[in-house]
Amino acid sequence: VDNKELLMQLGATHVLRDNSKLAEFLEALGSEMPRLALDSLGGDAGRRLAIALRPGGTLVVHSMQSGQVPQLSPSLIMYQQISLYGFNLSQWVSENGSEAYLAMLRTLAELVQADRLNLYTRTLKAEDLDGDSLAAALASHRMVQDGRTIRERSVFLFGSEAAANDLYFDISTAIRKLERGLDEENDPLSSPPVRAAPSSGTAASGATGSGPRASERWADALEMLREIDLPQYIANFEEEEMTSMALLEDIVSRADGEKELMEALKEMGIKKMGHRQTIVGAVLGKL
Repeated sequence: VDNKELLMQLGATHVLRDNSKLAEFLEALGSEMPRLALDSLGGDAGRRLAIALRPGGTLVVHSMQSGQVPQLSPSLIMYQQISLYGFNLSQWVSENGSEAYLAMLRTLAELVQADRLNLYTRTLKAEDLDGDSLAAALASHRMVQDGRTIRERSVFLFGSEAAANDLYFDISTAIRKLERGLDEENDPLSSPPVRAAPSSGTAASGATGSGPRASERWADALEMLREIDLPQYIANFEEEEMTSMALLEDIVSRADGEKELMEALKEMGIKKMGHRQTIVGAVLGKL
């Protein structure tokens, strides 16, 4: 049995060679970049793992066979917000005792023997979502099925950034409603997340959401950014003279206005799509 086959038997989904193209290989697979990497080598190998992580990911160095600490670039730390942690097993055993170490090994062995470390991933196409499947998908990551050993998680497949933009606000609203534990009759998950049809020419601009108009809620864009916890972009809005709520509402009221504002925010230096979507949602009155 070669190394790849052995690793697949042990539960690996993909087995990739460690080289400078590691991140490219992961992207080519079409999978979401990993959020956690465990590094036993250190040095350049650890740095390549860090580069392959998604923004906000974590690199844990539990051994340094190369004798070198992974050197992470400033952009990985400041912009990709990659975190680096060290773990020393000998130190852990020294601090917690050999009995704790033995108990940990026994616990892991029992979990493996009971087949309780499996994770079932279900992929759902956004275009096929209805109210029931969306509710089940959003709740699945919290639930351990009664009497079963498999934990389920659901992954939404949007297909493109444009498709993600189309459904982002509806799914975000559904998640917030689910987390608040609203009664089923008041829960929008009881019906499919359908986007509202474009408003007629008589509708007021900026009133596309169910709440008050953004200009009625905030005096300017700076106040809005503070309330939605994105104050780091205040300087961007001031530099581009985009502080007027009336201006922002006018943009989203146009045909393809949401897309236009998304592109404008990207050009202003707001790189994270989730942050751009949150700002557009606030302007639309959907937050």
